[in-house]
Amino acid sequence: MKLPLSTASLVHRLLIRLPSFGSREKMHFETAIELAPRPPETAHYPLVVGALSTLLRASPEELDDAIDDVLSRLGDASGADRAYLFVRQDGRWFNTHEWCADGIDPVKDHLQGVALDEHEAMATVLAQGKGLFIRDVTALPGSALRSFLLSQQIHSIQCVPVLRDGVFYGFLGFDRVGEGDLFTGAEAGMLWALTDGLLSAVGRQRVERALSKMRTRQTETLERLRATLAAMPELMLEFDEDGRCIDYHCSAPELLAGEPEAILNRTLEETLPPSVARLQRAAMAEALDAGVSHPPDYEIDGHWYRLTVARVAPDSGGRTRYVFRIRDVTDERAREAENDLLIQVTRRMTNRALVLNRDCRIHWANPAFEQRTGLTLDDIRGMPLDEAFAIQGVARATIDRIMAAIDAHETVQIELELRNQAGERYWGDIAMQPLPGRDGAFQGYLIIGTDITERKRHEAELKRMADETAAAHARLHGAIESMQDGFVLFDRDNKLLMCNSKYREINAEIDDIIRPGVTLPEIIRTATERGVYLADGSQAREQADRLIHAIDDRDFSGELHYRNGRVIGVRATRMPDGNHVGLRTDITAIRRAEQRLNDIIRGARVGTWELDLTTGTEVVNSYLNELLGLGDGQVDEITTQRWLRLARETRESW
Repeated sequence: MKLPLSTASLVHRLLIRLPSFGSREKMHFETAIELAPRPPETAHYPLVVGALSTLLRASPEELDDAIDDVLSRLGDASGADRAYLFVRQDGRWFNTHEWCADGIDPVKDHLQGVALDEHEAMATVLAQGKGLFIRDVTALPGSALRSFLLSQQIHSIQCVPVLRDGVFYGFLGFDRVGEGDLFTGAEAGMLWALTDGLLSAVGRQRVERALSKMRTRQTETLERLRATLAAMPELMLEFDEDGRCIDYHCSAPELLAGEPEAILNRTLEETLPPSVARLQRAAMAEALDAGVSHPPDYEIDGHWYRLTVARVAPDSGGRTRYVFRIRDVTDERAREAENDLLIQVTRRMTNRALVLNRDCRIHWANPAFEQRTGLTLDDIRGMPLDEAFAIQGVARATIDRIMAAIDAHETVQIELELRNQAGERYWGDIAMQPLPGRDGAFQGYLIIGTDITERKRHEAELKRMADETAAAHARLHGAIESMQDGFVLFDRDNKLLMCNSKYREINAEIDDIIRPGVTLPEIIRTATERGVYLADGSQAREQADRLIHAIDDRDFSGELHYRNGRVIGVRATRMPDGNHVGLRTDITAIRRAEQRLNDIIRGARVGTWELDLTTGTEVVNSYLNELLGLGDGQVDEITTQRWLRLARETRESW
């Protein structure tokens, strides 16, 4: 690294207060560092003039090479081992240029962004506009500065500041390394003479580079503007203050009312309908005062247009100009009208409506939502949907399932029990539909909620009634199953509705067809065909016909004799609703007991008399007829009156 120099003829002692040094060390440090004001003259004018000429003639692209060339000339002339330039940027020092004599190692790459302000001597002396000269670095007392210089093998150093308008810009310096000769201080004259010219050249380079960047940015801006104009489906017109078109740009020729030559150099009134020309004239007047005007949309030949008028700075002649930006908004107005209609419909409908943005935060809610939930749009605008659900009492697990579907941009249909701000519970059928943009990209969600509280109440009531009916049916079925008799129920069309297991047991031979929907005539015919009944042949067919014909009777009773020996009592009743209910009673044991009794009576020659309490009819057997003197076959039925008369006649005969 490099440090300040000064001329030997104008050396002033620099008293540096260093609290860390003792008095003898302080004296030694002061003796080792000297400074001098800028010398009034130099003995190196030819060399310096040539160097300045090189710097001033160099173009901005050549300046870095020119500085390296000048440093090499001055370093060689002064017998230096290194010559260099440091500049300060953002509080750090950068070695921007370096020349090294043959055999000397460069240190430029190691001196980028160093903190030289840590070395008080360098920062203080150079910042004051003084040159810094250290004849012998090894004579410095132990310090960070001494270690810093020796790390670069510097034996002697002199530097001068580069300043402009009092601003410390950087410094130039010479180094001698190794154990060679020391600087005398006279070499600083070349450095002092070079500073202004170097600073001017660097300043010119900066200005040229800034201008070049500005021209590049300007060119890029113009190119972007051209590309933007080319991509805009709009008409750009330039008018003078008289309302005469002087230029245009249009990427969509269909926006022009006519050929370009029919518009250029013509006034508004010459190319537009009178009402539109007046509107645009008024917009020019407004733009003259306000700088810009946005008049109402206007219509020409069924197309709607949107106009923006901007005032342009006066030209060299002092005449004001205007830029017209015209856009066809026919389709846009149609969409806006449709959107307005949808908004009005949504505002008036009783269903609750929410619109979410692409971040799934609430963007809009209709009045029905506000009324049902008690939450206003101001309360919830920008609120995440899951938070809005939580406020309405939805369970966290349900919310997580809904949000997972929404994150996947899926359609969601769900019934939720909700709670409004008043604490009232209600049910909603919630439909969530993702909203695509014109390009198909996801734009948000539309959520429609339908109040289904009454439906849920009705469903609950129906379920209650169904549960009660099922319970009653179960009780009925249990009672029917516990019956000792066979039970069967047919509808008005004689189709089987239900039967118990006893009925199936009695008709075990045809159990395969006893299913709901089978008709009673089918059961009778199948049983007859399979020989279930005792009757055969024509007798069996006649019996089947009698049974089928008796189905329509209001009441029916009878007996069926089965081939397996069973006797089944049959009773059936047609109910008011048309359904047909029947009982099948196994009376086999009764009939067998009666048969045994009859056999006993016949064997014992006992007269029998039976009284039917229902009909009042009395039946006697043949032996009783004989006892009564009536003879076989004479009387098998006898009324009470007949019986009393016979008994009186018999008593009289006794």
